[in-house]
Amino acid sequence: MEEEEEEMKRPDAERQSLLTSGKYSIQEEDQEPDVEEDTQLHYLWEVRRLEPGKSSAFGAIFIVINAALGAGLLAFPYAFYAAGGVAAGIGIELGLVVFVVIGLLVLAYCVEETQKGTYEDVMFGVLGPYAKAIAEFCVAIYCFGTTITFLVVIGDQIDDITSAFDYHRKPLVNNWWVNRKLTTTIATLIFILPWMFFKRIGVLSYTSFPAVLCCLYITVVVTAKYFTIDDVGNYTASCDRNTEAPSLLNWTDAFNALPVICFGFQCHVSSVPIYAGLKQRSLKAYSGIIAVGIGICIAVYSLTGVFGSITFRAHSRINSDILRNYCPRDIAIDVARGTLTFVIITSYPILAFCGRTALDSMLMKLFRLCKVDSMVGPHETARLRVEGIVWVLLSLALALFVPEIHYVINPLGGLAGAFILIFPGSCLLKLTLASRQLRAKRFLLVALSCVMIVFGMFILGDSMTHAILEDVGRIPST
Repeated sequence: MEEEEEEMKRPDAERQSLLTSGKYSIQEEDQEPDVEEDTQLHYLWEVRRLEPGKSSAFGAIFIVINAALGAGLLAFPYAFYAAGGVAAGIGIELGLVVFVVIGLLVLAYCVEETQKGTYEDVMFGVLGPYAKAIAEFCVAIYCFGTTITFLVVIGDQIDDITSAFDYHRKPLVNNWWVNRKLTTTIATLIFILPWMFFKRIGVLSYTSFPAVLCCLYITVVVTAKYFTIDDVGNYTASCDRNTEAPSLLNWTDAFNALPVICFGFQCHVSSVPIYAGLKQRSLKAYSGIIAVGIGICIAVYSLTGVFGSITFRAHSRINSDILRNYCPRDIAIDVARGTLTFVIITSYPILAFCGRTALDSMLMKLFRLCKVDSMVGPHETARLRVEGIVWVLLSLALALFVPEIHYVINPLGGLAGAFILIFPGSCLLKLTLASRQLRAKRFLLVALSCVMIVFGMFILGDSMTHAILEDVGRIPST
């Protein structure tokens, strides 16, 4: 019993390593506020300061890149095509990046003011407990949706890899035992589900470096293929890819690119623990970190979006997973598919653990179980395992019936817009109204915060509406 008590009291350093490994955040359970507390600026009475972290500026740059790059990279050629062309796509991307950087700086300033180390706690410190509850809900939904995207991508890659082989002189993909739904299910049950039984998965945080290398490799390959494929028409016809003529888009379809770009640049949930984990925290130094990290992400996303789009736009429909436009027997592309599958398999558990923590916190509050002794220790472990298993099985069940990742990325892009614009804009508005700035400066900050909130709500509403209409068949899939 004494060993179990010591284990429960011991600080979970591994949890903190996941916070700063680059992807997602986990809120601390021992600082749960009373929902009925005053909802004024809570940082005014918070006296405990955050301890200096262990991350250097160089390491933080890498973490920011790892937090932003991900499965959204595959959809950028589709986003540029949906925007109406390369010029429109880059213009939308660069315009949105301005708000991305502003949101990151606002969140870093909020960390200084509240001395909180997670996104949800910062929302509590500035906006109150109800804002924290909403943030927890959004984090849980966003993590769950992203895990569905991961499984859809795994299915895409396995399907294309098996298409490259023959079995008894017939395409291997024609056999029932390599059916996409079956192979996705087997891969999930063997390589992902067992992680839900582990209490610690800190070893997976070391996969962030291979993840970045994989994204860079995909960018290099997509760019190189534009110069090495001589006749795209014959290329797509020879490998049995979709050769239907691309549809003409209206100017309003440019808004379809916003969710994908938001999804790609969403690193704001992770940015709070990233900034809190710096050895020397300052807004000036963090501005340089953001400039370098986001600059590299812009280059990677832009190269992939531009060359992936212009390679296929005149000959075939651009898939929301750009790797699906290339031949299954293309060795360089198959290597990219294999490495991407490995990275996603190792990234899924980290994301599921973080989302499950937010979900568990909401369930504990909903059923008022925070102070029940029977819900800690072994019972807590069993509860978390059940939640993890249900999480994996439910995400798998939904992923099996999602034909393309843009069906998931579109609504997730709306939530990403909330993390990038609505929450930081609301924090900026609250802090500005509570401060004693000069009238002109205060007016500009209030106007900026209002623009962020309205723009974020527009992206959220547009992406959700488009996703719903697309699902019910009112509008065709792009």
